[in-house]
Amino acid sequence: MRAADFLNAGRFDTVCLQHEFGIFGGEAGAHILVLLSRLTMPAVTTLAHGAGRATAAQRAVMSASSRRPRGCG
Repeated sequence: MRAADFLNAGRFDTVCLQHEFGIFGGEAGAHILVLLSRLTMPAVTTLAHGAGRATAAQRAVMSASSRRPRGCG
């Protein structure tokens, strides 16, 4: 993924990701998980959700985005 390559090659200490479930591709924006999994620095994620209860897919993305691989950041 070019975005992760760009961020990893730069002089960035942290990534700030503001995630709205309807913007990124994949079910509930799940494509963002690929980006997060490839980053070599910590990421701070803000999740935005409209009115109502989160769907199962949205809860899965929220849960997965809060886990980071060992050695990251």
